[in-house]
Parts: sequence; structure tokens; C-alpha cells
Amino acid sequence: LTYCGVAFSPASESLWVTESSGDVASMDIRTSSIVRRFPAYGRPLLSPVVSADGQYLAIRTEEAKSSVTNDWDIVAGVWDVNSEEELFRLPNSFDGTETRPVEILAFSDDSTLLTIQSKFMARWNFRTQQEVLPRYSQARHWVTHATELTQPSQFVVGILNGSLEKWDAATNTTQAFSRGDGEAALKMAISPDRRTLATGHGHGKINLWHP
Repeated sequence: LTYCGVAFSPASESLWVTESSGDVASMDIRTSSIVRRFPAYGRPLLSPVVSADGQYLAIRTEEAKSSVTNDWDIVAGVWDVNSEEELFRLPNSFDGTETRPVEILAFSDDSTLLTIQSKFMARWNFRTQQEVLPRYSQARHWVTHATELTQPSQFVVGILNGSLEKWDAATNTTQAFSRGDGEAALKMAISPDRRTLATGHGHGKINLWHP
């Protein structure tokens, strides 16, 4: 058995652990014991994302279909930790465009999930099982990461060419944040006071910003 990913519960009293067996487990950090476990997708799971109220988990798994074509079977969805049931599964495409769920970013609030999918950043209301429009889209480059800023409708989005953009979902407008140096922001984190943005890049580089 391999533990593939971990995430703290909101109160930090337990860890949610995803396993190579395809199960999701809750571990009491005081006793290091598994207190509950339920099956998810039946194959190795990547790191879980926990909602702020601790009631929901977003889980993702991927499996190579062909090493020749670099084709992947990706499944991602939102689970209710109390009922241990899947509430919503992300579609593998929309608008007739193949946009496989590449990465689950975060829960924006108690009903909205943020994802990046190819050249898009999308928001999903998992209660209504509908996409929250508009979506952020890039005409030329893949989206590498994104994070929410101080306002619920404002985001910083990282682009594969190394640039960063601010996106206001309320007005569906973008503003150049940084042209970058060609190294994409592979990961982002916003500080708890929402005043400092950290971006992680290749070659051991981390940048700090004041958005």
C-alpha cells in the first residue's frame, strides 16, 4: 500500500489520505491510526483537496491509456465525506473541446471548485453540477496554475510561456500581471492575509509578489 497524497482537515485534527488501492482514508494525527476508509475510483488517487468546512473532498486519478500517444484516462470529482458518495464528476470535455481535468486547484467557497484544464481555468458548482461562467481561456498557451485573490471573483493565472495574468471573473477582463521570463509558474500559493503571492518555477526558483 502506498499513500499517494495527504491533506489536513480544517481543524488540523486529522489527515485525509489517498491510497494506491483507490481508497480514501482519514487518519487521526494524535494516534497515527486510520479511523475510517471508503473506496473511491478503484485505482491510485492523487492528492485530495479539502473544502473549508471539511465536508467535501475533491479527488483525482489518472491512468495512462497509451505510452505511444501520451493518452490519459483522467477521472476527478467531489465526494461527500459523511455519505462517502460522489456528488459530482468533472466532464472530460465541454463545448466539444477536449479539456481533460488536468488539476484540481481548490474550493473557492462552499459550492465552487476551481480547476485548470488545458487552456482553461474553470469554476464548477458541484451542488448544481454546472460550470460557473464565464471561464478563463487562453488562445495560445496552456494554463499551468491559478489562485484566488482577495475578492471571490479575482484570480491570478499562470501561463505556460511564463507570464501571469489577473482575471476578473465578474467583468471577464484580464490584466497583465507579469510578462515573465519564459519559466512557467508551476505552483502558486496565496498567504493567509491575501497580501503575498508565491509562485514556484523550474530550476529551483520561487518568486514572491504583492498582487
